[in-house]
Amino acid sequence: MFSNCIWQCIKHGGHLSGFSTDVEDKASNSREEPSTSGRDGMHHNHEVDAHSMCIHPLLTRRQFDRIVFNFPHAGFNIIFGEHDSNQISRHQDVVRGFLMNAYALVREDGEIHITHKTSYPFSRWKIADLAVEEGLSLSEEEEFDICDYPGYENKRGDGSRSNDTFPVGRCSTLSSLSLSLLMNL
Repeated sequence: MFSNCIWQCIKHGGHLSGFSTDVEDKASNSREEPSTSGRDGMHHNHEVDAHSMCIHPLLTRRQFDRIVFNFPHAGFNIIFGEHDSNQISRHQDVVRGFLMNAYALVREDGEIHITHKTSYPFSRWKIADLAVEEGLSLSEEEEFDICDYPGYENKRGDGSRSNDTFPVGRCSTLSSLSLSLLMNL
């Protein structure tokens, strides 16, 4: 899980929560190092949907400094390929739902991050535009280098190869802030 890698990098006595739509059994089959969940401020929560996380019982009364979504994806559709407008629209719906929920959970001075492939057809998702639609503004975009996160393995989310990695290729992390916060800076 990405949160394990972040935890290894920061280890400064703070708190870190990792969330996944996966059930715990699937996550336990991961090839990644064992979780440090529940110890020293590190917690993993499984079966959390990005579209409804703001009403999840474990999260309703919490706020976060940063909320990160790595490689959002609506899942593969045998009818529509990644280049198809219908599939791109499905991916955009996933991102919109995440942004709307993340906005409700992030502290006033917090940040929302999305790591996403930047090559075609993924560039057609127009994530920065989706953020603006949700009342956010792009504050920074930086190249994502998987080597900066030792031990991190990105995984497919579903299907018969759901525990397989995929090539990240060119990608970046978009950081967004609330438009109202930007106006006050």
